[in-house]
Amino acid sequence: LCVIEVVLLCYRIGVNCKGKDNTQLQTIKNCFMADLPSTEDGFNRKYYADSLWSLILSTFIKKHVVNAAFTILLNEKYGSGKSSFFNILRKSINDQSYIIDFKPWICSDETQMIDELIEQLITANVIEEHKMLINYANTLANHDSWVGVIGKIFTSTYSVSLNDQYEAIKKKMELISKPIVVFVDDVDRLADRELMGLLKLIRNTADFPNMFYIIAADKQYLCSTILRSGVIEASNYLQKIFNFEMTFPKDDKRNDKLLKETMQMVLSSYDCEKKESYINDFCNLKYIQFMIQTPRDIYRYCNMLTFELELFRNNDLIQNTNILNEIYYPDLMVLTLLHYMSDDIYKLLRDRDEYILTMKSYGQLYLHENYQDIIGKMYGIEEVVESV
Repeated sequence: LCVIEVVLLCYRIGVNCKGKDNTQLQTIKNCFMADLPSTEDGFNRKYYADSLWSLILSTFIKKHVVNAAFTILLNEKYGSGKSSFFNILRKSINDQSYIIDFKPWICSDETQMIDELIEQLITANVIEEHKMLINYANTLANHDSWVGVIGKIFTSTYSVSLNDQYEAIKKKMELISKPIVVFVDDVDRLADRELMGLLKLIRNTADFPNMFYIIAADKQYLCSTILRSGVIEASNYLQKIFNFEMTFPKDDKRNDKLLKETMQMVLSSYDCEKKESYINDFCNLKYIQFMIQTPRDIYRYCNMLTFELELFRNNDLIQNTNILNEIYYPDLMVLTLLHYMSDDIYKLLRDRDEYILTMKSYGQLYLHENYQDIIGKMYGIEEVVESV
């Protein structure tokens, strides 16, 4: 019903605005917030980026890594600001390095990945011998195919072995004047086979000297993908891939500040008295730092809260009621958090509240004594129940 009411409201606004100005539309104060990578250093990570770049540059200058690429894993959860950190790191690097933004998720297979990477190396003019890189990519593409095998037998096109081409490129790469930093982001978009192809690429087919791969990914995600691919010792496997693993410093205060500022933006569009007090109480809830851990969590939660409030406001406009003023905001904020944490528990409370709530004296509702057992048996989600 709420959705129908919102649609009707939008229709009425659209009809009224035909041939007129859009004054009504301009009165809309709130909107969804997109979780996009930022160029601002909201979490004070510039010193982290400067330190990382300083070590990369020093490693290149002192030639500590001569025969192979150096690989770095930025191990953080989905939505923790890895892409924003890459933007900060690019500023630290400036023009002191070749910078390559490698997007493996736009490629359909490993062959396209190597083609894309080689093309970017050529575009950056890392070495002058472009044909050497092109031949290497072509040889890789045909190496395991019947076309490639027949070509090897009847022509001299592939007279130079794959290994010889690889070694020739390595020698050229050893002479470059500045390091190559390859940013690899959004690895969680890759399917299992694609991820294994990426790891093979950076440790085998494109394992060239003076290249520094920085891969942003959740290590747990990597391990689970590797396990599904048949590798039993996933953690040991990753140790062979990555030379160095880094994480962000813990900074709950800045996360707490962002949560408060974003909720302030949401509630400022509504006549919410005591909003500062409500927000502070919400942010001081027990375990809140475990439920809203990342900037992405903050934006996603606040978008849900915005939508709930807009439903009430639009209902008031259509029905000429005053429901929005009857809301007890702390309850709505916590209920929305419950919805964000678990659809199952939220829907159970919505549809069958007798499983969770019980009526006691004076008409007051309390949590059912056995609600955790009931929910756990129904959904098998004891861990979610514990956190919520």
